[in-house]
Amino acid sequence: MSHHITKISATLCALTLVCTTSATAYAQEETPQERMHTLNEKGFGAFRAGDHASAARYFRQAHDIYPDPNLLKNESIAWFKAGDCDRAKRAAADFLVADNTASQDRDDARQLIATCSLREVRSAYIAQDYARANMLMGVVREQDLDDEGKREQRELRTKIDEALARQARVASTEPDAAPPGARRDALGKVLLGTGGALLLGGILYHSVAWQSGRELKEISASGGSAVRYNVLARRLDRARVVVPTLYALGAASTGVGAYLVWSVPPEERVTSSLSPPEVQGVVLTFSAEF
Repeated sequence: MSHHITKISATLCALTLVCTTSATAYAQEETPQERMHTLNEKGFGAFRAGDHASAARYFRQAHDIYPDPNLLKNESIAWFKAGDCDRAKRAAADFLVADNTASQDRDDARQLIATCSLREVRSAYIAQDYARANMLMGVVREQDLDDEGKREQRELRTKIDEALARQARVASTEPDAAPPGARRDALGKVLLGTGGALLLGGILYHSVAWQSGRELKEISASGGSAVRYNVLARRLDRARVVVPTLYALGAASTGVGAYLVWSVPPEERVTSSLSPPEVQGVVLTFSAEF
């Protein structure tokens, strides 16, 4: 049985939230699975009532009690609808490394991450923080976006490049009147953005490598395609180098950036406010499968 929810974004394909319809047993004390069902129903009810943040918390509590991976996808969609892309991406990343997940669901989770990242690019661009927008654009995987998302990515890429070019021309013709610490503060923020982008890239690459490792073991056990086995083996070899490198560079960049920002007196810092991203969402479909 499935329940259709209002369309909240044209940039993502249909996602699936799990909703159980089984009744709670009349026992003195609920089993973990029954408790999970109860919390999932509460999450579904909160979602339908428009309280998406509470729904996401219910889904996470249900998963902590009985770790069905579909609950992580529930949580990511609920945070997405609530407009909290950071938590939506973390929940989607947890779903990507969970066991017993469908290929289409993993594609949907990657698309949610890419769409949230694109929102952050757009918000940084609107706030005229073009350096941060440029850094964030580097982690948006075009293959994870739908056609509308790819079109928006191209448009933003063009606008960001034009804005950076304008800034470069202005910087080359105008005297530098910024406070002494402004450059250090700006560089620190760029490094923080770069570090975050590298860490997110490491997480995403790690999840892909983890899935490849699982598939490689299955092929080894079943005697599958040798060609596919070699492709996966090469991918894992690259991941052994790329993933630690991304984590190390991300941590170093974040640490240096944080030091530079915190070492600048407050009156010399470059201030910029980020507008909250618009919540355009997805077509959400609830199903009764667990």
